[in-house]
Amino acid sequence: MSEALAIRRYAFETVFDADGAILSEGVAAPMYSATDLERERQAGFDAGRHSEPARAEAEAATALAAIAQSVARLCERTTADRRAMAEDAARLALVAARKVAGAALAAFGEDRVVAALDAAFETFVHAPRLVVRVGPDMDGLRTRLEDVARDHGFPGTLVVRVEAGLQQGDVSIDWGEGAMSLGSEEAFRRIDEIIANTLSVEHTA
Repeated sequence: MSEALAIRRYAFETVFDADGAILSEGVAAPMYSATDLERERQAGFDAGRHSEPARAEAEAATALAAIAQSVARLCERTTADRRAMAEDAARLALVAARKVAGAALAAFGEDRVVAALDAAFETFVHAPRLVVRVGPDMDGLRTRLEDVARDHGFPGTLVVRVEAGLQQGDVSIDWGEGAMSLGSEEAFRRIDEIIANTLSVEHTA
């Protein structure tokens, strides 16, 4: 091939003047060896391997946070359930106590009144007049109470009155300068308060 017909390849970035002389040639495309390509490929794999544990750790942290929230909600619900069960048990115990106490008062109501008067007699033994109020169906107590008064050497007047508002086993004693009463409803009210206070302390603990 003659020198006149020789063909020279130019890059698209080559700039010529009007006479065809080369003013500037374009920047040659970068050349990469097989080693360079392998090194870049390995770097990409390494970056991918490092990003997978990081992503897995982030996902695990998110899952653990969700589990912790679920456990907290479960604990709250369990505490509420325990409190509800304690309240139900207390109510059942109180109902049972009322039934047992009611049966005991029906069977031993008179003995309770007599014991109350006998235990407190020293307080009002010098009173001129003593009024003992008892519930219905307890008017047969008069003889027993008179015996108690006589045993304590009570010289005054003993009056036994039946009060419709009192229950079996309830007694109210009035000796002019003071009074005392023993009532089942008051006892049950105090039991209610004790149970409520106990549950309140357990709830705040």
